[in-house]
Amino acid sequence: MLAVPGALPTDGSRYALEIKWDGIRAIVYKDYQDPQVRITGRQAADYTSRYPEVAGLAVDLAGHRVVLDGELVAFDRTGRPAFQRLQRRMQVTDPGRLAEFVPVTYLPFDLLHLDGYDLFDVPYLDRRDLLERLGIDVPPRFPGDATELLTITREKGLEGVIAKRLDSPYRPGRRSEWWIKVKNLDMRDVVIGGWRPGRGR
Repeated sequence: MLAVPGALPTDGSRYALEIKWDGIRAIVYKDYQDPQVRITGRQAADYTSRYPEVAGLAVDLAGHRVVLDGELVAFDRTGRPAFQRLQRRMQVTDPGRLAEFVPVTYLPFDLLHLDGYDLFDVPYLDRRDLLERLGIDVPPRFPGDATELLTITREKGLEGVIAKRLDSPYRPGRRSEWWIKVKNLDMRDVVIGGWRPGRGR
């Protein structure tokens, strides 16, 4: 499920806010007795061998059948997401020692399946509650009226926030107005010194 661009909702009590991470989306699958997790990208590409750091989730989720939605993120030395660092890993199928120098973290923010039950029609708030009870590291969520969060993310050099309706279902692969991405824009005053017509489409 994908967010639409927009502004912070005025009826914040109906939403939760999450930080928008500058990474790549990934779905993680864990079956009951399987000692490993499987990772796929948005186009169903298999990412499992590319990100061995995520393998530890198999231990944390032992005894469960789980499907998670989340973001693969590489942090810089200041603790901020750095997409340029992540790019060094994106096409490497066997990272080896590169994983030590450019580690990647999986940040799960939604739970799509749990122990035999699909959760697509379960409201976001209930899915998040179930996710947080799994005992794995989950990035925080904030009240929808915490509008100062957008300012804080801007000051910290983060990409922005996602506003998610508390009652929103999950619709795989669809861009939905249930989720709104609010990005921090880099605004600058410039003087246009010339213009050349383009030839592209």
